[in-house]
Amino acid sequence: MREERSAGEGRHTPAVNIERLLPTDAARLRGLAYQCYPPFYADLWVDGAMERYLEQSFNESHLATELADTNLVHEVALIDQTDVAFLKWHRR
Repeated sequence: MREERSAGEGRHTPAVNIERLLPTDAARLRGLAYQCYPPFYADLWVDGAMERYLEQSFNESHLATELADTNLVHEVALIDQTDVAFLKWHRR
């Protein structure tokens, strides 16, 4: 990992790497979604609704289909080799 320092600052700025996900990464994406989504959005849902949304949107079968779709791109951001975020975008 390359360390970058701002002028006059001794803070560590970690490198962020972006990696494209493959159809075989469905379990990885599911785990990341379950890790990332609830801390920020749980208070917006009524009891049980968020869990149903996550299961519907991030079940491995559904994700494998989406990851194989050439019109969709899924990427993951990594810091220090650790998955920290994901995104999905549509090709147009």
